Amino acid sequence: MKKIFTILLVIAFLSNVAFAAQSKGIKITVKGLENKQAILAYYYENSKFIADTLVFDKNATLTIESPEKYADGVYLLAFPDLKYTYFDFIIKEHQFTLATDTADLVNHMKVKGSKENEVMYKDLYFMLPVGKENASLNQSLKDLNPKTQEYKVQKEKLDSNNIHISNSRSNLAKQYPNTLYGSLLSIMNSPNVPKEQLDKDRNWIDTTATLTYIKQHYFDIINFKDSAYVRTPIFKSYLTKYFDMYANPNPDSLIVEIDKLIEKTKSNDLLYQYSLNTIFDKYAKSDIMGYDKIYIYLSDNYYLNGKAWWSEKESLDKLKKYIDEIRPTIIGNTAPNFIFRDSSYNTYNFYSLMNQHAYTLLIFWDSDCGHCKQEIPEIKAAYDSIKTLGVQVVSIAIDTDEKNFKAFAAKNCHTEWITGWDPYVQSAFRKEYNTSSTPKLYLINNSTKQIKAKNLKVADLYGYISYLIKMEANKN
Repeated sequence: MKKIFTILLVIAFLSNVAFAAQSKGIKITVKGLENKQAILAYYYENSKFIADTLVFDKNATLTIESPEKYADGVYLLAFPDLKYTYFDFIIKEHQFTLATDTADLVNHMKVKGSKENEVMYKDLYFMLPVGKENASLNQSLKDLNPKTQEYKVQKEKLDSNNIHISNSRSNLAKQYPNTLYGSLLSIMNSPNVPKEQLDKDRNWIDTTATLTYIKQHYFDIINFKDSAYVRTPIFKSYLTKYFDMYANPNPDSLIVEIDKLIEKTKSNDLLYQYSLNTIFDKYAKSDIMGYDKIYIYLSDNYYLNGKAWWSEKESLDKLKKYIDEIRPTIIGNTAPNFIFRDSSYNTYNFYSLMNQHAYTLLIFWDSDCGHCKQEIPEIKAAYDSIKTLGVQVVSIAIDTDEKNFKAFAAKNCHTEWITGWDPYVQSAFRKEYNTSSTPKLYLINNSTKQIKAKNLKVADLYGYISYLIKMEANKN
């Protein structure tokens, strides 16, 4: 089980944005909630956080008298007397009115004095009936045979609705280009590919050209001077979607793309902080082999060199310790050499064992490790197949108890493996190969001594090694 240290995001939302002089406030009327309580909350990613508790007067009106004390973003007003039913609105302008009633909070909403909320409710008025119809169509399609005429009709209706949604949101975004919600509409409509690059079924005609277009224009719709994005439910997913779907997945290419994004955010401290923490957390938690290189790069170039000014020293010290532990075994690095002993106490040099085979599967295990007791026998069972690909196995115990070492090796390790240990703790492999958790697997190219893979699943060993052999043959 790997250790991961992440940096906590600490943001002073309520004091980060400068505002103009105090206004008359935001007046909200909900007929049917006379003298009732309301909860004001804001969005942060997929969560909602309470900002204030408010009370309607006898005329069912409440006033947010100092909206400037709330950071810009998407908020909601929830009603305990209606089982916490709520409606959304945007705080960006500081003087406007909203009026509705409990019979239909959204469809009866009237907006006055706020472009942001005007465009939001224009979108909601259109989306609610279409969204309800789409939900029904999707449910019907699950129950229908795709080969039937009824399925075809329902699917065409669903596709038609989705085109109408896309066109409606695109038109609203063009009509309100300088609003937060206009930008959010573009995000929800993304990627907005030019019509000439789509066929009649809205599929990409030229995948390479369209992908290039998306990469060039993906972040054009974001106003990187506006902090309000962090208080919306969709901004995080939009950031991470780019790296998951459109950027080249190679770690070096992703690092270039990440730097480009972070550079765009530098005009706004809050967006810079939020974006950097979001990307850092994404790759700190990634299980994709080789992406620890991205984690190390972000640590070295942003957090550990003072560019993440919000980070606490204790967290940075832990981060540095962890980074130093995993740094030597980045994929592509030269595998560190080390010495070890066999069960007869004969001494071996790891590099000296690399002459007879194409690859070495280096395994570190602990006789008390439950995962080792499960996985090492699985590797043993797969050994005959991977050996045909020119793979030898070097199996090293990290514990120093001779009885336990010999018993585990006899039971779980193949007799053809080179199995050893370090009884006097003279070797540096524990630190250089980060054996704080086990089992640890490293696949090493014997001719170059490069680490080609690590922590592969047993089921993937044969396929991945075959792939490497094919790729290296093509390269040669």
